[in-house]
Amino acid sequence: VEAYREKVIEIVVHVFHELTDYRFASEKSEVGDIALPEISFGYVPEGMQEVMDSIFADNSRYIVYEDDHGNFFELTQTAIGANGAFGTILDTEDSVYEMTDVNGKEAFTNVKDGDASIFWSEDNVVYDLYGNLDLTELKSIAEKIKIIKK
Repeated sequence: VEAYREKVIEIVVHVFHELTDYRFASEKSEVGDIALPEISFGYVPEGMQEVMDSIFADNSRYIVYEDDHGNFFELTQTAIGANGAFGTILDTEDSVYEMTDVNGKEAFTNVKDGDASIFWSEDNVVYDLYGNLDLTELKSIAEKIKIIKK
């Protein structure tokens, strides 16, 4: 039981005047040993179609959906292990930032200039959902993502 409660990914957030730096790190596994879980989208806004689904050598996956009106969302899965970390910097000056949860996992949201993003982690994987949809729509997508563990 104690091992189950142990934190898998350490999240460090530095908030500055104009930006926020997110760092995700883990000491549990080597990145190459982490199998990115398959996912399925339980909800995709009407008219959107998948235009990309790629897995890269750094053990990350990038999925993009678009519609005919220029609306899009993208999901990045990034494996985090002892030999690597994931970091990203968001322009948070004059943005709307909040902490929320996605299926019981702590999540960070940011909205600025019509773009929204949600970050959360599960096991040794960081999920970054980003798009030009409103935050409510993006949250609906995130909450209905099914993670299929192997």
